[in-house]
Amino acid sequence: MESAEDTFENTMVLFKLKIEKFSEDFQKAANKLKSQISEDALNKLNSYEILEKAKAVKILEKVGQSTIEEKQQTAQTLKKNFSQMMKKNLQKEQESIQVLVNAFDKITDLTKQEIKKNDAEAKFRQAEEMDIEEKELASEAMRNANEQNKIAMKEIEDEEEEKKEEVKAECTKDLKKRNLRKN
Repeated sequence: MESAEDTFENTMVLFKLKIEKFSEDFQKAANKLKSQISEDALNKLNSYEILEKAKAVKILEKVGQSTIEEKQQTAQTLKKNFSQMMKKNLQKEQESIQVLVNAFDKITDLTKQEIKKNDAEAKFRQAEEMDIEEKELASEAMRNANEQNKIAMKEIEDEEEEKKEEVKAECTKDLKKRNLRKN
């Protein structure tokens, strides 16, 4: 059975591999969005959409350092953008659409992988905490057992000392009786 630590390490490695593997596609999509931003700015289109695209570019270029929420927002921006392009149905934009769709698929996949990684990390941390608690409980049980052993040893020593005193008293008594008989 795979441990929580192994699961976490495997999901972390897969997450990092996907970032590496997808980085070229993310950069292509970022470049397409930059081109659209320039075109949108020249055409004086909606500044909110330009800002959304700019945020998406930033995330796509540094996807490994972004949050899950930022990746999800970027995926929505990509989806919105390629959907609008598909509605226009311009042949010259087919390549751009494909680049954005590809980036959308990959950032969605990467987001799911990050969620799995975070879940695995949480389970690993929980397993570590449980392990620490179990070790603390075992340590406490050992301390208690050690204390009980010390108490038992003291009681045995006290009983032995008592028996020695009783034997000594008996011997002293017997010696006195013998001495009295001799006299």
